[in-house]
Amino acid sequence: MIGLAVYLNRKRLTVAGAEDLSVLNAIVNAVGRLGKSTAPIGKRTTRDLWLSVSGLTGRAEGAENEHLQWVRMKRLRVGDKVTVQVVRVARADVHVSATVAASRHEAKKRMQKLMKEKTRRPATRSRGRSDLASR
Repeated sequence: MIGLAVYLNRKRLTVAGAEDLSVLNAIVNAVGRLGKSTAPIGKRTTRDLWLSVSGLTGRAEGAENEHLQWVRMKRLRVGDKVTVQVVRVARADVHVSATVAASRHEAKKRMQKLMKEKTRRPATRSRGRSDLASR
């Protein structure tokens, strides 16, 4: 199977993967005031840096799919080195959490409802950053 070997500062965190996955990702997030010219985002004055490693199963029709997590919101600091290697493995580490995913039918209905609501809304002018931060 295809997996992701994820390291933080040369220390192995996990080898993520499962035989029934259809999505597998390692995400580094940097949120907040990242540069001197960044406009304030609400009352936030700090930045958040974190790493997550997760996936989504792609099981046969009728079987419940799950969102799996191997690394959940691991805090990062400036200077940390995150390495992700795509690997082929026979076995991967066990995930640390699993939550039931919406069925394809439920997800499709939800998306159709959102699209219908979006087309009913009157057109508005583009919002600036400060308007988006207050949402």
